[in-house]
Amino acid sequence: GSSNSCALTTGGGIECWGTDYYGQLDVPAGSYLQVEQGGSSYSYSSSSRVCALAASGSVECWGLYGCGTQTIVPSLPFSQIAVDSYYRGDRGCGILADGTLECWGAAPAPPAGLFTQISARSGYCGRKPDGTVECWGGAPAAPAGLFTGVSVGGGHACGRRSDTTLECWGSDSHGQATPPAGSFDQVCAGSDFSCGVRDDSSLECWGRSDGSSQDYEQVTDAPAGLFTQVSCGSAHACALADNGQIECWGNNASGQPQAPACQ
Repeated sequence: GSSNSCALTTGGGIECWGTDYYGQLDVPAGSYLQVEQGGSSYSYSSSSRVCALAASGSVECWGLYGCGTQTIVPSLPFSQIAVDSYYRGDRGCGILADGTLECWGAAPAPPAGLFTQISARSGYCGRKPDGTVECWGGAPAAPAGLFTGVSVGGGHACGRRSDTTLECWGSDSHGQATPPAGSFDQVCAGSDFSCGVRDDSSLECWGRSDGSSQDYEQVTDAPAGLFTQVSCGSAHACALADNGQIECWGNNASGQPQAPACQ
């Protein structure tokens, strides 16, 4: 997220850390398959709604978007969910058991058809069964071709192609949409940076590294070691090491940005 992170434990529980403006650290008990936090499109904004996909296929959310009204997620069997960065409301989309999309709150209407993966931040992108990607709701339009996964950032998105190389599109103001060459297992997009896990399990990040007030070394401080997954927040990232431990870097200032005032 913007100033929080969450992770699934090996037992199916959830642990969150960071700020707790709206109770986003009050994790419910239960067994879960996925946890999602929208995260602001910008590193200085705070979003605080967390949603998790239970083993039963239902969705449970906690915390609050400070300027919006909490909505109830449809009681339907989801296989994956995504929560976007809209700070005025509680909204998201998910893939149902039959592969179609269902959204809640003030989320933009999803496209028709079947999807196998969905990602959200400044809009939505989804991967279809044939490997193509479709984006909507403010996310930049995806290029043609086949992908095995997609991640939406603040104004850009990145995908892993079927040949294991990366392609990013959208805003490239800090090089966040210019990925390095080589083979990757996974990619994530943040606000103005991106990170990937290479096929040798090493991490590489690219994007904002200009020494400005918004540079929290989210690119230059990427840790060494072997990793199986990386997740990008607004100005920080966390990676899962091959031993099951989590390492995070980037924005970790004491006194994270305060909750935004409602307009």
